[in-house]
Amino acid sequence: MNGRNSVKRQSILIRLLALLFRRVYSVEDKTSEAQLGEDFGEFPPLPLRCQNLSGRFSIIRVRGIGEAYQDIQLIRSVWEAIDADDIESLSTDMRAQIDVESILELSREIRAFTRESILLRVIFSSMVYGFLFIKMVIGDIRKGRNRYTVLGLFVPVKKYESRIIIRSGRHLKRSDAPTISHEHIHLLQHKSQEKHRRNVNSPEALICDDRMADSFVNYIFEKDEVEARLHELVVSFYRIHRQLPVTVPGFFGLLAASENIGGLVEDTLDGNGAFFDRDLAAYPPREEEWVKQLALILISIRTPELQFRFIAEVLSVMYGNLLYYYGENVTEYQATIQRPNLYDELYGER
Repeated sequence: MNGRNSVKRQSILIRLLALLFRRVYSVEDKTSEAQLGEDFGEFPPLPLRCQNLSGRFSIIRVRGIGEAYQDIQLIRSVWEAIDADDIESLSTDMRAQIDVESILELSREIRAFTRESILLRVIFSSMVYGFLFIKMVIGDIRKGRNRYTVLGLFVPVKKYESRIIIRSGRHLKRSDAPTISHEHIHLLQHKSQEKHRRNVNSPEALICDDRMADSFVNYIFEKDEVEARLHELVVSFYRIHRQLPVTVPGFFGLLAASENIGGLVEDTLDGNGAFFDRDLAAYPPREEEWVKQLALILISIRTPELQFRFIAEVLSVMYGNLLYYYGENVTEYQATIQRPNLYDELYGER
């Protein structure tokens, strides 16, 4: 009888611990189709067909000690790849953020030096863990963001990464849906085969002098960050109009109808004689902060001429990229945009 009671108490304790762990660390599996369906309210968004979208991903929600546990898991994944001499499995982003070759050489030295001592191997490996953590933190600081204040992260450790991290404890009473949507776009970008630079080529030729020293402004000008903020505008437009544009003038109309940036866009397009769909009903943003940052991008551009070129030659290409991420065939749309253009100047590999 006492044995059965002891087993029952242990079972209750295990379930309680599992429940507590799920409060700080939980995993939800999802398809990209389901995620975009939540973004737009349906999938595919009309009039698209989106027949080329596939794939699943995991949403890892963390809070409190769960954040530290997730950081350890990420670092462990990096270290295991290096320790196994399998750096080819690491993503390009991760290999650029850390000095992989030096750490690989260090790993080999540790293995040779600690061959006879498990304790020494644990000690030296722990030191490497700490070094990798510091490198990741420094990488985020250089991007103009604090990994402990951002609401979500897509950290592509491996080439075929499919996890996004949501810091649930920092959302408080607000929905985490826009953050998941934003990080999911980063995941789709990671899966794309397009070759591009992360940062702007010659940013001093594009960004106003008084904003050049702002690390956050430089961060949101990164190609992937501009696209993710543009996705927020596209989703907001569709939720009101239930139709996505499939032409460049239609896309300009989408921008001009925004409650946040519409006035600036319309004045810029009119000032340059650009044709666009007018008289579309204004629409509010789903998540205002992302769209405000898109506005910050536009007002940080050096001249009105460059503002127009950024809208006409950069954002129009990025809209086509978004349609591609959604699974759409964009050959006809892309054929209407003359290339190379400012998009290629800013983000093309040199």
